Amino acid sequence: MRFRFEWNHPYSWRTNLRGVLPAPFWWWVPKGKDCEAAGANHVWYNQDDIFSACYHCRVVREGKLWLEATVARVKSIVTEDLEACDAEQTAAFHQYAIEPCLAPIRRYGKIESVVVVARNGHEIIYWEGVECGFNVSPVDSNGQILEHWCNQDELGIALNAWIDGRGRSDRLGPARANDELP
Repeated sequence: MRFRFEWNHPYSWRTNLRGVLPAPFWWWVPKGKDCEAAGANHVWYNQDDIFSACYHCRVVREGKLWLEATVARVKSIVTEDLEACDAEQTAAFHQYAIEPCLAPIRRYGKIESVVVVARNGHEIIYWEGVECGFNVSPVDSNGQILEHWCNQDELGIALNAWIDGRGRSDRLGPARANDELP
């Protein structure tokens, strides 16, 4: 699992290291004590629909704090990612960009929210706050996101799906609940 590495975050390195280690070795790099106490921000995920837990430290709080992958935060991430995009990716983004907005997505039977940043016909690019990355998904005529992807792509990688000759990144397919697996 790849997370956005933040050089100024005291625990970001351990989250990235856990992302490349096999699960049985995660205990070698335990979570930090408290991001805020170390002068950094928490990065929340949905622990159980009641509590939010920080990816980087041991802090758990009541509420859906992961939904604070707000439109303003995503606008900032888009601006940052566009700086790393090449000319074709930047042109594609400006061609298909929409005003970022929250949209419902079904994750494992639960309705949650993501931030949509671009639309090309019946496909959208959205920021996945749980996975901390951009994904491409088809949408229906009502704008319902049809596929929940777990990619953690930078914006340029997601835009490649809409640039002739580049295609999609090496993806395995949309997420499925364990009871849907073969």
